[in-house]
Amino acid sequence: MINLTHYPLLVFALSFLVLWLSERIGSSIIKRQRNMAEDVREDFGVILSATLTQGRLFPIMFVTPTLLFENRNQDIHPASD
Repeated sequence: MINLTHYPLLVFALSFLVLWLSERIGSSIIKRQRNMAEDVREDFGVILSATLTQGRLFPIMFVTPTLLFENRNQDIHPASD
C-alpha cells in the first residue's frame, strides 16, 4: 500500500488538478445558468451557500475528534523518555 505522506508534491499536484477542474466545471455551469428566472436564482443561491457551509463544516467535524483522540492517547500513554 502506498503511503501518500511520503509523496507530498504528488498530493499537492493531484489536489490542485482536482480543484482546478472543479472550478472550471462550476464556472461553465454558472455561465449556462445565467438566464435563470429570478425565483430560481434565489433558490440556487440558497443551495450554493448551504453547500459551501457544509464544505467548511465537514472537515472540522472529522479533524476535531481525531485530534481529541490523539491528545487523549498521549495523556493515557505518555512517551517514555
